[in-house]
Amino acid sequence: MTTRLPTVLFESGLLSGPYSWSWVVARMDEARFNTVLVDRSASSLFDAILREQTYTAVRDRLRTTVNVDALEAPVIVVGHSVGGMLALAHAHYLGSIVAGIVLVDPSPPDQFMPGVDTNYGHLRLNQAILRRALQAALGKRPADEELIGVRQLPREIAADVEMRMRRSKFWVDAYRESRAA
Repeated sequence: MTTRLPTVLFESGLLSGPYSWSWVVARMDEARFNTVLVDRSASSLFDAILREQTYTAVRDRLRTTVNVDALEAPVIVVGHSVGGMLALAHAHYLGSIVAGIVLVDPSPPDQFMPGVDTNYGHLRLNQAILRRALQAALGKRPADEELIGVRQLPREIAADVEMRMRRSKFWVDAYRESRAA
């Protein structure tokens, strides 16, 4: 009898990409787990502006990029922040092959419901992200206060994240996801 390795599917938060899980994956035993880092980022500016960002669209891209139809039990779905909401939706979609769900500081489902944001925090977030995208396009580096959490990551990962934050595409992806939420 062949024992199947569990697959751990990682969903990142709103302002991060799959690289945010790389430090966790690096510490996992490859002989015991298959890992999948879901990448929701756009492949181009055209893609970022025009691509639909509903759960159905996210699920369809997940199905083609990760080949979820080929996944076999057991699957463990892990999600952080907005990725927590996606992890729950993925678990529902994948059904009986899901052995567990791990939510790391998940966004509450009502966080993005219409009418809940009475202090316009979501609008201010979108404006700040767009401003940062423009600054990156003009070559302005992230401010030290934007990098406080990043610099707490292991050195090689922090350097990669800081480099990504210098690109306007990082911020355009964040804006697109924020608007979709």
